[in-house]
Amino acid sequence: MNPGFPRRCLIQTVACLGILGCVLLQAGCTPRTTPGRGSASSDVIEVPKSGRWWHYYERAEALAAAGDLKHAESDFLESIALRSPAADDTEWARTTFMRFRPAFPHRELGAVLLRQGRVKEAEVELRLSLSQKYSARAEELLHGIHPDQSVRQDGGIGVVQDERR
Repeated sequence: MNPGFPRRCLIQTVACLGILGCVLLQAGCTPRTTPGRGSASSDVIEVPKSGRWWHYYERAEALAAAGDLKHAESDFLESIALRSPAADDTEWARTTFMRFRPAFPHRELGAVLLRQGRVKEAEVELRLSLSQKYSARAEELLHGIHPDQSVRQDGGIGVVQDERR
């Protein structure tokens, strides 16, 4: 019997196990997504059967980023409908017992409507968002609609004063 045989066999076995481990690790780290509704190129998250408001909100964000504005709009509306009636746009929306996340559904719905060219509806949502919680993004989007007017934190507008006079 060849004295180098067991060592060579051990090295080959370890190398094969290392390669197999790398392949399995790569497969396990790959995110599992399903194709978006009516959009073969976009990958979005699936809403679980529990259908909590934040599931729709997260999917709407993904759909908006993928350019599926019609479905993003419907998911933002569903998210707004599922949140408690007193829930406003906020930086600290409760999802589960001890988990919080930023939630600005009115602002993001306004951004989607603006991208669809529905300026009046977008303005209503953006003003509602600003009246609930100030965000620079909502102010920036409103400023895009009315560049000659300043936006107050309560969602109102005013004429920009020229300070050079």
